[in-house]
Amino acid sequence: MSELVLDEHGFALYALPLRFPSLVGELSLRVELDRSAVAELRQNPIAGLCFTPSVDGALAEITQRDFTAAQDLLIAVPPIPRESVRVEAASDGAHYFVVDDRPTPPSDRPAGDPPKRVGLLWDASLSRASADTTREIALVRRWLADLGEVEVVLTVFRDAPEPPRSFRVAGGDAAALVAALEALPTTAPRTSRRSSSEGTSPVSCS
Repeated sequence: MSELVLDEHGFALYALPLRFPSLVGELSLRVELDRSAVAELRQNPIAGLCFTPSVDGALAEITQRDFTAAQDLLIAVPPIPRESVRVEAASDGAHYFVVDDRPTPPSDRPAGDPPKRVGLLWDASLSRASADTTREIALVRRWLADLGEVEVVLTVFRDAPEPPRSFRVAGGDAAALVAALEALPTTAPRTSRRSSSEGTSPVSCS
């Protein structure tokens, strides 16, 4: 199992490392594709390896002796349809399914008025003592810069929420709020209860 990455055209890329430090006595490789998939060998250091039609879809299979390569094998799978459903039957008779849905927001949806007042929940419990909050604070900066003029109600929580504090953001400038977040200490809970949340919680708007 390997995590796939997407290139700039939406192709899913699978890389198989083949640059071994020494000669491989025998290399056997088999790549199978079902009927619903197509793929291309974007980078192929194995002479003679190619996909050919098979009963179940396509197959690329090869065995080589004394193998060495200067490149890795890179297989590219074109973008899948916007909606994909797959159902498979197991040997015990049970059925399993996967739904991969990427809905596209309607282009004619009205933008609506920006919120005048938003809430931000911030976890400052002891489990966050070693956390790098730089990226999180940068995200808050960008979010409020987009909103422009807004009141932010900050609620800091550890084992229990602290009293809310309000900050006025004008022209997207959230300097006062950011300074407050950067100055927050991380402390142990006052009771044995520990918040299960990590990082910033979802933002609520009204």
